[in-house]
Amino acid sequence: LILINGRRVVPTTNSLVLNAFDLNSIPLAAVERIEVLSDSASAIYGADAMGRVINVMLKKDIPQRVLDVQYGGVSGGADLLRASFSAGYQTERLRSSVIFDYLRRDFLLGAQRALWRNQDYTRYGGEDYRSAAGVPGTVSSLSGDNLPGLSSSFAMVPQGSSGIGLTPQDFLATAGVRNRTNTLSTLSIVPSAEQRSVAVFGEYDLTPDLMAFAEVLYTNRRVISQEGFYPVQGALVPAENPFNPFHQPVLVDFILDGLESPRFEHDMDWVRGAFGLRGWLNSRWQWEVAAIASTETDDALSTVDVSAGRLDAALAERDPARALNPFVDGPAGSGDLLASLIDPERSRHWSRGRQLSAFLQGELFNLPAGAVQAVVGGEWRDEE
Repeated sequence: LILINGRRVVPTTNSLVLNAFDLNSIPLAAVERIEVLSDSASAIYGADAMGRVINVMLKKDIPQRVLDVQYGGVSGGADLLRASFSAGYQTERLRSSVIFDYLRRDFLLGAQRALWRNQDYTRYGGEDYRSAAGVPGTVSSLSGDNLPGLSSSFAMVPQGSSGIGLTPQDFLATAGVRNRTNTLSTLSIVPSAEQRSVAVFGEYDLTPDLMAFAEVLYTNRRVISQEGFYPVQGALVPAENPFNPFHQPVLVDFILDGLESPRFEHDMDWVRGAFGLRGWLNSRWQWEVAAIASTETDDALSTVDVSAGRLDAALAERDPARALNPFVDGPAGSGDLLASLIDPERSRHWSRGRQLSAFLQGELFNLPAGAVQAVVGGEWRDEE
């Protein structure tokens, strides 16, 4: 269970199935400290706190203005820029602060790390996890028999091939050869992110024994995760395909070269406010009434799916201007044709939380080891 200043938060919109809150939503510049409550201490928060409680305490007292700028990165990418400005204002009865935070981080791609760049782990005594699809692709017979005019049931498309006017004899040198590809070289080990956050806090003494408080958090985040290539394995190319040099149905493993890498994009807006009253009955007893409201939206775009129906139709097309050509060492069609094969998915995730709570806590009596304390309260919570 995640708490902010001792009050629970609603799961992040794109993590609802995990019932998880993304801690990246909280601007780091606003964090004073982080508390981890053990199993016994977390029992008062209910069954969803069985795995302990993390309580993020935010800064409230900022005695002087602070401008903080950080820049860093790692070998090959993930350059990070973070800038924040914090300021506080106090009078005899008012205590307030505001924090602005900006973060930008670039990709770290698989090509920058050997384990992602080369997935042939036989060099470590492991297995070869490279994809059977590649550029150029590999052609296989449908029945498992040798391809016409060749001594093998499969052959790699010749390097440098234009894919036009090929004959089986052009595959003699590559018969029995598969072109395997490291598909994780374009994978984002670290996704790119851009985030803007504002945190505002205030406390005002209405009377010596009564105080009003408020806290507001707003975060706008854009996160992009990049996947590998678009591998196509075991695609059936009919004999009628105008570029099929074998004039019989064959299977081809290839990559849709010429397209941007598939991505997951998330544009998120999160706002959370807490308001309440806190008072003291005497020096030993304190009470609090609080209301919390939060809402978050996430506009998501996925471009990782290839339309199987449109792919099959393009491979079966007889018009050379509209047919997909998997026998070329390069893009298998025009940019418009390749883009038409991608099936983007757009979705909107939304969550809202509302909570009312009240408690009274203080000391009952003293024992030699210290005071015996008690707390009694109630909570109403609604999440959608």
